[in-house]
Amino acid sequence: MTTALNLLDYEEFISAEKIHSLVALAAASNRSFGVCSQSFMKLENIESISVDDRTSYQKLAMEIFSKHEPRDQRRSRANDDGDHMGQKPPTCLLTGRPISDFNYWTCRTCKRCAYRSEISSRESCPLCHSPV
Repeated sequence: MTTALNLLDYEEFISAEKIHSLVALAAASNRSFGVCSQSFMKLENIESISVDDRTSYQKLAMEIFSKHEPRDQRRSRANDDGDHMGQKPPTCLLTGRPISDFNYWTCRTCKRCAYRSEISSRESCPLCHSPV
């Protein structure tokens, strides 16, 4: 579920429909129905999706939330204020691990971060392909 929530940082590269579909799926399987409900609301409000897809999302949401209250049974990062004064730590672009020390590289173009040990063998940013 954490990986799916990390996708929210990449809405400029991945469609909102794909991101919120994955978050809803991961949240439902994790029994985090509050997060799942939020994702379904966002899916239903995306203007670019077809009427058939919107109807399918609404039916699926009704099926899920008629059985489960839209409340998280576990504590999730989506509802977390974070330990870092309201900010989550940067995530390594290559491994997906949170960066916990100051030994990391930041892309000058897309501003994404990676551990220096991971990016050292690369010639370009794996996201925007600008030179390292």
